[in-house]
Amino acid sequence: MVWESSLAQVIAHGAEQPVVHFVELVGVTAPDDLVSEVGSALGVRDSVARRDRLTPEQRADVRSRIAQQLDGAPTLLVLDNCEHIVAAVADLVAFLVATVRDLTVLTTSRSPLAIGAERVYPLGRLGAYDGSELFRRRAVAARPGVQLDEDRVDEIVTRLDGLPLAIELAAVKVRAMSVADIARRLENRFELLRGGDRNAPDRHQTLVAVIDWSWNLLSERERRAMRWLSVFHDGFTLAAAEAMLGADAFAAIEELVDQSLLTVVEAPLGFRYRMLETVREFGRMQLIDSGEDGAARAAQRAWATAYADAGAGRIYSPAQFEAMDELRAEESNLADILRQVLADDEAESVIRLFCALGVFWTIAGEHQRVIMLAGPVADLLAEWEPPAEMLEKTRLVLALLLFGAAVTGGSGLERLMAILDRVGIEAADPQLRVMLKVMQAMAGTVARAGAGEPGRPLEDELTELIADPDPEVRARAYTFLSHERENLGDPEGALAAGTEALRLTGTAGGPWPRAMLHAQLSGLYAQLGRLGEAAHHAREAVPVLRRLGADDDLIQTHAVLVTYAVEQGRLEEAAEILAELSEKQPRGGFGSRGAVHGAKAQLLLAQGRVQEGLALFGEVVATMGELPFPGFTDDPDLVPWRVAAEAVTVVSCARHGEASDGADLFDVLMAKAPRLVSRERRSQDYPVTGMLLLALGVWGLLRDALPREESVRLLVLADRFGYSRSFLDMRWELAVADAARLAPGVLERVSAEYGERRGLALVDEARGVIARVVPAG
Repeated sequence: MVWESSLAQVIAHGAEQPVVHFVELVGVTAPDDLVSEVGSALGVRDSVARRDRLTPEQRADVRSRIAQQLDGAPTLLVLDNCEHIVAAVADLVAFLVATVRDLTVLTTSRSPLAIGAERVYPLGRLGAYDGSELFRRRAVAARPGVQLDEDRVDEIVTRLDGLPLAIELAAVKVRAMSVADIARRLENRFELLRGGDRNAPDRHQTLVAVIDWSWNLLSERERRAMRWLSVFHDGFTLAAAEAMLGADAFAAIEELVDQSLLTVVEAPLGFRYRMLETVREFGRMQLIDSGEDGAARAAQRAWATAYADAGAGRIYSPAQFEAMDELRAEESNLADILRQVLADDEAESVIRLFCALGVFWTIAGEHQRVIMLAGPVADLLAEWEPPAEMLEKTRLVLALLLFGAAVTGGSGLERLMAILDRVGIEAADPQLRVMLKVMQAMAGTVARAGAGEPGRPLEDELTELIADPDPEVRARAYTFLSHERENLGDPEGALAAGTEALRLTGTAGGPWPRAMLHAQLSGLYAQLGRLGEAAHHAREAVPVLRRLGADDDLIQTHAVLVTYAVEQGRLEEAAEILAELSEKQPRGGFGSRGAVHGAKAQLLLAQGRVQEGLALFGEVVATMGELPFPGFTDDPDLVPWRVAAEAVTVVSCARHGEASDGADLFDVLMAKAPRLVSRERRSQDYPVTGMLLLALGVWGLLRDALPREESVRLLVLADRFGYSRSFLDMRWELAVADAARLAPGVLERVSAEYGERRGLALVDEARGVIARVVPAG
């Protein structure tokens, strides 16, 4: 390639050897002509004028004369562009380095010589900075006044894989178009990147010609491998290649690596092979032109479904770590194929892939990916009758989708329930059976609530499962019961159910179920303000969550540890945990987007850096306001984490801020309050509603913004709704002290008035207080 040639010229120019010979081999069309070409370049007698091809004896004679010519002063011999006659070059170089006393040979080639004396220096693609700098220099040389948008230049370099020639070809296009136009037209890079430096060889004047040069050096076996393997967007393993091409795939792969058409990457599970996107696109063009696209896609789908089946069979087992590792290694490829089979209405393939990916995403905490696919998968399954061997997998897919639909407020529930009714819930696996029964009960509860109809509480629906003789069934039932009680504003009841679930849960389903129960209990203890116990369960969960790559839950458990360290006055420890978390930069999802900033804000407040802490809380609110929630059909202003972030910020501003800090956000919560407790809402998240009520009550008291008795009523209602005390400023004892100081005796009187009522039983009371304090209109 031109970049290799340019680098070879630079090395030759700065060589320490007193004698340098540079021999360009691009014009040598046959291996037998190599010796003549090198001899001609070195001025060896009897080789310059000879026009016919040398006999073997004559070649041996000229080769000896070349060695004699070089056997003088220390010499550097550069042989440029060797890949098309690499075997002949290898033979000549092996002879010369063994014969000549002080000779260094530098060859440029897309494949190594594979001789003992060789040292290979692969030229990687350019990094972002170097690639962008090359583009800028070539663009300015082509049109000195060109306007170069930095982000667009970076985009072009990235999409061109950092390939120097491709970057140079793109840069010269600024003569006729803007950088933005170049970026847009890279969808058809081979058409765009034609023409360039007229002094370059013909094969370096278009991008397609560069790759075509290597393509023409391949045998049909290797060309077929390149065509078929181009369907992998995210690289592939040798096992995947063998599934596509057959048991002899390695020989073809080895040659593609030698020709620099494949790169080898050491991944956690072993070697992976990748094509640069430019090379892959060329391979896709060849695949389509050959008419083999359908066959290659079918082979890839067969590999993907078999791989998914193997992963799904091990993901709920003691081999869970290994199964997660294997699925993570191919997640991008499998997700890409899942989208394809969804688009092609291949229901069986969808089910097999989703059984693996859906569970993988659930364990990894990427619930939004499951939720986003609920609609398309339900559309496909609505008219499909699964064969008997696919019933169990279909039920698992429906369980995953129903859970997501129930969490997001019921979007698509009726359609999914209709499919489940047709398929049936009597799964062979007892764990799946209990999950389906719970999902059926949850779906019914949500559907009735949405229609304004009374129904049997989910806790009653779980009674039969809680009495099941199988401890794992009881454990799963108690897990769901814990979630339900927490959502209904009964954290103490949720804690009891979660503790029983942990006691009953074994290790047959892998380490994740127990780790998640520890994380769940950590959150419940934090919600109750019992941070020491919360930290204990967080520490139990962290190693497993980290090993599984469950980043969302991992971040939240770390946030608990930070908050506990701040509460105990161990500020350096809190800072160290935050630094470690930032350094590892796990990929958090919905629940953790603000967790790290929230924990850091608490640390800043404890350090006396009040304005920085409050500003960081403000950033959390802004971030939460920008996050969409797939499948959430309720008022977008009432997304739970958005309301929670606003409530925490209002309370912190009330306690630490100046007069104007948080006032606008208080007004926002006042406007949201009537909608949050409206009778028209399909479901009620009592702890989040409680956080809003606490924020209004604390602000009302400390800023004298509301009648004091009504402020205290809001505080008591927040407590009865099971609001989260996981942030230090939200602690109940602080609210009690505020009420005792500013409205003595009111908290005790209101508490006695409400008696033992909690959650649902006090919704009308909350509506009444909000109606009295929020201005009409």
